[in-house]
Amino acid sequence: AELDKLEACMQRIPPRLKQLVEMRYRLSFSTQEIAERAGQSSAWVRTTLCRLRKQLRDCIHDKLAMEKA
Repeated sequence: AELDKLEACMQRIPPRLKQLVEMRYRLSFSTQEIAERAGQSSAWVRTTLCRLRKQLRDCIHDKLAMEKA
Protein backbone atom coordinates (compact mmCIF):
# COMPACT_ATOMS: atom_id res chain seq x y z
CA ALA A 1 0.00 0.00 0.00
CA GLU A 2 2.78 2.44 0.91
CA LEU A 3 4.62 1.62 -2.31
CA ASP A 4 1.52 2.54 -4.34
CA LYS A 5 1.33 5.82 -2.45
CA LEU A 6 5.02 6.48 -3.09
CA GLU A 7 4.51 5.96 -6.82
CA ALA A 8 1.55 8.36 -6.80
CA CYS A 9 3.55 10.95 -4.87
CA MET A 10 6.52 10.58 -7.23
CA GLN A 11 4.23 11.66 -10.07
CA ARG A 12 3.95 15.09 -8.40
CA ILE A 13 7.69 15.73 -8.58
CA PRO A 14 9.08 17.60 -11.61
CA PRO A 15 10.89 15.23 -14.02
CA ARG A 16 14.36 16.71 -13.39
CA LEU A 17 14.02 16.24 -9.63
CA LYS A 18 12.41 12.84 -10.02
CA GLN A 19 15.53 11.83 -11.95
CA LEU A 20 17.66 12.72 -8.90
CA VAL A 21 15.59 10.44 -6.68
CA GLU A 22 15.82 7.63 -9.21
CA MET A 23 19.59 8.00 -9.58
CA ARG A 24 20.06 7.91 -5.82
CA TYR A 25 17.62 5.18 -4.80
CA ARG A 26 17.02 3.03 -7.87
CA LEU A 27 20.49 3.21 -9.38
CA SER A 28 22.42 3.69 -6.08
CA PHE A 29 24.52 6.59 -7.37
CA SER A 30 26.49 8.56 -4.79
CA THR A 31 25.62 12.21 -4.27
CA GLN A 32 28.92 13.09 -5.94
CA GLU A 33 28.05 11.03 -9.04
CA ILE A 34 24.63 12.68 -9.21
CA ALA A 35 26.20 16.13 -8.80
CA GLU A 36 28.57 15.49 -11.70
CA ARG A 37 25.77 14.26 -13.96
CA ALA A 38 23.43 17.09 -12.96
CA GLY A 39 26.07 19.81 -13.18
CA GLN A 40 25.43 20.83 -9.58
CA SER A 41 27.39 20.76 -6.33
CA SER A 42 27.14 17.73 -4.07
CA ALA A 43 25.79 20.04 -1.34
CA TRP A 44 22.94 21.06 -3.67
CA VAL A 45 22.20 17.40 -4.39
CA ARG A 46 22.15 16.49 -0.67
CA THR A 47 19.90 19.44 0.19
CA THR A 48 17.56 18.77 -2.72
CA LEU A 49 17.28 15.05 -1.89
CA CYS A 50 16.56 15.92 1.76
CA ARG A 51 13.75 18.26 0.69
CA LEU A 52 12.37 15.68 -1.75
CA ARG A 53 12.39 12.95 0.92
CA LYS A 54 10.43 15.24 3.24
CA GLN A 55 7.99 16.12 0.46
CA LEU A 56 7.46 12.44 -0.37
CA ARG A 57 7.13 11.46 3.30
CA ASP A 58 4.51 14.18 3.87
CA CYS A 59 2.63 13.18 0.71
CA ILE A 60 2.54 9.51 1.71
CA HIS A 61 1.48 10.43 5.25
CA ASP A 62 -1.36 12.59 3.88
CA LYS A 63 -2.54 9.81 1.54
CA LEU A 64 -2.52 7.26 4.37
CA ALA A 65 -4.43 9.65 6.65
CA MET A 66 -7.06 10.26 3.95
CA GLU A 67 -7.41 6.51 3.46
CA LYS A 68 -8.11 5.99 7.17
CA ALA A 69 -10.57 8.90 7.38
